Amino acid sequence: QQRKEAAAARHTERTQTEERKVLTSERIEGEVLQRARRHAWVKPKDASQIPEECKAKLKEMNDEFRAKVTDGRAFCGGVEGEVLYLTVADITEEKLLLTPGLPIKFKVYMDTKGVGACDVVSAAPAALPSPPLAA
Repeated sequence: QQRKEAAAARHTERTQTEERKVLTSERIEGEVLQRARRHAWVKPKDASQIPEECKAKLKEMNDEFRAKVTDGRAFCGGVEGEVLYLTVADITEEKLLLTPGLPIKFKVYMDTKGVGACDVVSAAPAALPSPPLAA
């Protein structure tokens, strides 16, 4: 519990230091493309839902990451279009495990480092309860 609280405090401090500004009031749908230990890359289902005010910074961030890739690999498996950064500290839903292909909903933020996803929850349909067994 103490580790969780300390991590939350560090995350709050980092969002202030990096001048985070949440740009969407409603969550948009997307999908986890790639997962690392403490972060992931996500792609919006509909790129037109990304706020206009951050599109240039999003493209710049993606171009920089694509330029850093070496060894013949491709950034995010060579996916086309722009992707958003997601730190696991921005997952709102308790016990949500990010895996490639997982549908999620998130808000978009912009800060001094780039554009990312926050307030993340699953967009997967809830499991339906099993029907009662016949007697």
